Amino acid sequence: MKNKEEDKIKFIQKFFGTKIKFDEDLFASGRLDSLKVVELISLIEKKTKKKINPKKINQKTFSKVQNILKLF
Repeated sequence: MKNKEEDKIKFIQKFFGTKIKFDEDLFASGRLDSLKVVELISLIEKKTKKKINPKKINQKTFSKVQNILKLF
């Protein structure tokens, strides 16, 4: 189980190109914008081989790493 969680974290770090604090506001820090959200959604869907529920696509879900990890 821990390896799955570590894989998710590595995936997110690779996307952003650096380590990020789990509670960092990704929009306020400028690391994430609307175009990057679309790219991230696409990559998560490819990795998980399932679609993200459109109701979960909002600023709150993508504002922090800890929330993004719940999409996997």
